[in-house]
Amino acid sequence: MKKPLEHVYWLGGASCTGKSSHAKAIARRFGFHVYHTDEHAFGTYMFGIPEAEILPAVARYRELILKGIDDFATRAADVSFAAFTAFCREVFPLLVRDLAALSPQRVIAEGAQLFPELVASCAVKGQAVFLTAAPEFRETIWKKEMNGEIPGGNQYEIENFNKSVIQDKIVRAHAAFHDLIAAHISAGARAHDFPCVAADGGRGEADIENRILELFSIVV
Repeated sequence: MKKPLEHVYWLGGASCTGKSSHAKAIARRFGFHVYHTDEHAFGTYMFGIPEAEILPAVARYRELILKGIDDFATRAADVSFAAFTAFCREVFPLLVRDLAALSPQRVIAEGAQLFPELVASCAVKGQAVFLTAAPEFRETIWKKEMNGEIPGGNQYEIENFNKSVIQDKIVRAHAAFHDLIAAHISAGARAHDFPCVAADGGRGEADIENRILELFSIVV
């Protein structure tokens, strides 16, 4: 008997580790559907439904987002992190419901909302991989996104960042917040025996992609 999410491959990791790029590349090669959790967690379940239907922790994190990036810069990182983790836990069952509905098509789900302890509750063994990267690498990528040097950044975030007069504070706050997320994901991956792939180890994009495929047991 098939498991409900046997068709899903999970690619998690902190922001700016290349999840989306690798998911798209794998999907192109093997005919997968890509499920970007950002698009659904934020676009559908936070901003795409009537306010009265938004779940409590999702509504709380939405409230923080709408306060703007300058407010984020002056907020303690652990406060933002606590709100984000509560949001991820609350929205995860909705993402799982979406993914189950895509069966039998093979799907690669990617996003920072895919915490290892959540994925462990429903992933098929051998079908979850987490990407890691040093803080300096992640922040360099994020700054390039904010400056428009590379594609992939959140347009709302980019516009507000470039209007701000406290960009240095925003950069520091972003680093502190995402360091907490990255540490949580790395610790969770170890605890649940999920493999991790370093996105900043001097390997080329093709090598990283092939390593992900190898861990997924997808024949190249």
